[in-house]
Amino acid sequence: SIFFWGIVVTIQLDDIKINDRQREEMENDDFPIHALASSIRKTNGPVHKIVIDDELNLIAGERRLTALKLLRITYKDENWDDAERFVDRRGEVSEEERFEMELEENLHRKSLTPREYNEALMAYHKKMTKNNPQNMRGPADPANPRWTAQDTGNAIGLKKSQVSDDLKFAEI
Repeated sequence: SIFFWGIVVTIQLDDIKINDRQREEMENDDFPIHALASSIRKTNGPVHKIVIDDELNLIAGERRLTALKLLRITYKDENWDDAERFVDRRGEVSEEERFEMELEENLHRKSLTPREYNEALMAYHKKMTKNNPQNMRGPADPANPRWTAQDTGNAIGLKKSQVSDDLKFAEI
């Protein structure tokens, strides 16, 4: 619920905003949305919550959100629209944290399409390679801070060699 001018406002599923970086091919997944919706109904909610920021932007859980909307339409007599019980509010989230959470979520479920993987990896790496000492996690010359392929690998759980190869491929 949101406290707005002394009134408590409950978050509805349609209040959650989906950005343009979310997954493209949900219906082609190995586990279709209707099966996920059935699973969510059996457990009276998703096992993992939908993650949103303080402005109700979706960070992780687009498939769960879509499945909940399907349940809301299919089972009108059940309360599937009260999103408050299904969400994890992270408050203010930096762009770097958002990238990490989105990528981590996608890497640990259905395999990304090659294009999605390359775009996500390249976007994250480029974002982090900006000449910004706050982003520097790996060893670097203090006069020339940099984010390396090793840092990207450490952040998302891949080996430096794989990240380097994948970044070269993504540039093509």
